[in-house]
Amino acid sequence: MELVLRRDRSGALMGTGTKCMVIAQDKLRRLKIPRLTLFAFALAACAGPALAQDNTVNVNGTITVNTCNLSTPDVQVDMGQVGIAVIDGVGVGSPIADFTPLSIDMVCERGANVRITLQDASNPGSTLPYIGLRPGGGVATGVGIQLARAGDGSIVPLGPSATWVAGTNLPAGNFSIAMRAHYYRTSSATSAGAANAGALFGVEYF
Repeated sequence: MELVLRRDRSGALMGTGTKCMVIAQDKLRRLKIPRLTLFAFALAACAGPALAQDNTVNVNGTITVNTCNLSTPDVQVDMGQVGIAVIDGVGVGSPIADFTPLSIDMVCERGANVRITLQDASNPGSTLPYIGLRPGGGVATGVGIQLARAGDGSIVPLGPSATWVAGTNLPAGNFSIAMRAHYYRTSSATSAGAANAGALFGVEYF
């Protein structure tokens, strides 16, 4: 509100556009009120009610998860030929010398967190500690393929709920989930033949 003071016919000061009246100057002089105080009285007398307005601050944004792009969507592993005699007994894998390295490679954004799930392609619901051989004619019996982590040699869990963290807060660039595969004896009765298998893997980012 703009305050404009003017004299009325009685010599008093009035604020135009308001309903207030200020004490006449001659009376104020007799009271010896300073000019600054007079001005303050005028403001106090002529001030109208304060105006308030409610507004909203809108904030828009999106939270994203840092991800990776697979460099090798399909991983090929050549296990070669392994004699059944090198696998000592049921529940035992082939010796370290017969491990075959493999890796799932990807390029990640900085700060990405990666977890992975592996399943038997022939039996996705299986939670056995090995991947079963693909069925068919001329297939070996009594063996499967087991996967282990390359770092500590621990067995990779299998199954739809067997998710494990492969890396956290990764730097930007290449990242590999390194593993190794070996044949695993599942039965005392064995026979030679083709020993091919497949695993399904899913990669999640969190």
